[in-house]
Amino acid sequence: MTAKPGRSEPSFERVHLQFGEGSFPATATIAFEAARGADAGPAPSVTLEAGRLGTWLVRFSPGADLPAGAQIGLRRLENDFKLAWRFQDYWPDAQDYVTVEDEAGEPMPFQCDCALKSRVPAVMTLPRPLAAGQAITVRIGDRRRGGPGSVVRSAAYEAAHLAWGVRLEGDELFRRAPDAVVEINVIPRACVARYHVFAPSQTAAGEPLTGAVLPLDINGNVLPAPEGLELTCDGREVEVRPTDSGSLRLRCAAPAESGAHLELRDLESDLKARSNPVRVAPGSDLNVYWGEFHAHGYDAAEINVLNSNTHPEKAYRYGKEATRLDFCGMGSHIFRHSPDAVHKWWDLYREAAREHDEEGRYVTFLGCEWRDSEPEGGDRNLVWRDLDVPAPDPTWKIGEIYERFRGRPAMVIPHVGGTPATPGPHQPQAERLCEMVSGHGQFEWFAQAYLSKGCRLGLVGGSDGHTARPGHPRVVSTFGGGRWASVLRMRDSGWSGGPLLAV
Repeated sequence: MTAKPGRSEPSFERVHLQFGEGSFPATATIAFEAARGADAGPAPSVTLEAGRLGTWLVRFSPGADLPAGAQIGLRRLENDFKLAWRFQDYWPDAQDYVTVEDEAGEPMPFQCDCALKSRVPAVMTLPRPLAAGQAITVRIGDRRRGGPGSVVRSAAYEAAHLAWGVRLEGDELFRRAPDAVVEINVIPRACVARYHVFAPSQTAAGEPLTGAVLPLDINGNVLPAPEGLELTCDGREVEVRPTDSGSLRLRCAAPAESGAHLELRDLESDLKARSNPVRVAPGSDLNVYWGEFHAHGYDAAEINVLNSNTHPEKAYRYGKEATRLDFCGMGSHIFRHSPDAVHKWWDLYREAAREHDEEGRYVTFLGCEWRDSEPEGGDRNLVWRDLDVPAPDPTWKIGEIYERFRGRPAMVIPHVGGTPATPGPHQPQAERLCEMVSGHGQFEWFAQAYLSKGCRLGLVGGSDGHTARPGHPRVVSTFGGGRWASVLRMRDSGWSGGPLLAV
């Protein structure tokens, strides 16, 4: 193989592939050459364990002759599923390096979407005719010149798709090849790597104590709890039952003294875990409650497929059962370029919030992430306690939001995300909190920028998670935090999940 001519430095051009009317006959397969462990495919569908390292091989064969000059393209369909944060075609020895070749192994010229959140691994303009039945192979994470390959998404995902299309002379858009769509399923690793045990921060003497156990693989995916778990609380018996979210619900008599823990031991693997300490506070009105106002699921635009991975009902239930939050404010992004998208998901979140709102146990809120340019306010989370509020308007400006929220049971929370919220505009009766810690990192400078101006704000955390798992424990991930691999010329990772809000 030879390096792609004329490209040795990063070039972050966006390559688009849009499907139009019409179709083209073709077939496709997908395979995964693992760096370690068993390969998968070639087949129309592959199932892989999360976090595996290797090379994707996506093969296309036309069902009719294609002339020189015709274009063939490959793109992912689900916006929330990523093969890589950035594909790249300029550093053969770096992560997510893409190549294209014919069935004789000869390199083919192509364009690669090298921008953030890449959707199109390759669009090829045929330099010579391609006969029916001949094949072209796109390699994503090509390791043949020293690169590390590509990492399978760390979060489990059901039924993601890659689709091929063909554009002939005179066509404006690509004709989809309906029989050339391949499927990827990502499943958890097979064994539990760690347990997380959640307990309330306090309980009253004589009241039952409820907690939860979350068994996770090495990537932070939930696994069924194995047999042989020993669970105790201050030497007392613990009642255990499974939940629909994959966790175990724990219940026992309140501990006799403050500082007790729920404790777990896996008798087979000898893994151990213990909860946060539980304070026994008879008659106290001052308690500590844990929750999250910044987690995302389906939004009809960025997270654009409504399925078991993204559904709002799954998200609210996860916070209630799996991570034992006391309150949760779910919602998703509202975009100026997709003003109608919010009407596709707002009522779904409202329904889910109403279903899981439980007085004295789990309080639900509605929310969204409002976005504007940095000079106009940046990214802010909007949170409502009233579950009957109408859908927010993506065209709102920051001043209008302050007026709508001032003095009402609603909040504006600036945060550092895609576009940092500018610490310029501020309305103390609406903007009471500032998100200092998220899955993106720790941003004390951001909080200091507000505090140094005399703003009085509570400092909170939020995951900014995009997998509909509010309150999920912090895990290392090549996705989200690891988005700079093809800029830094190294395998990159970052934190995902973790931070919470305490009241």
